Amino acid sequence: MKYEIDIPEKLVAGLNKVVGRYNANNGTDYDVAGWLQLHALEIAVQDELAAEQERLTRQAQEDVAAGVAALRDRLTAAEEVKA
Repeated sequence: MKYEIDIPEKLVAGLNKVVGRYNANNGTDYDVAGWLQLHALEIAVQDELAAEQERLTRQAQEDVAAGVAALRDRLTAAEEVKA
């Protein structure tokens, strides 16, 4: 799908500045059209990305809790007495 947008001439310089700063900060070389496409695509998938981030964060928290509980159990376990 192709979309076309009009950008007022008075905003072009500011948009070029934003794209230039983005490129400098990220080591990229986008022109304005490429930068707009990148960000439009990111907006299109933002809900899915946020949901996956939430799922991965929850899983990581559960893994850390399980690891801490396992360590606690090992550290507090009674030592076996050998006869």
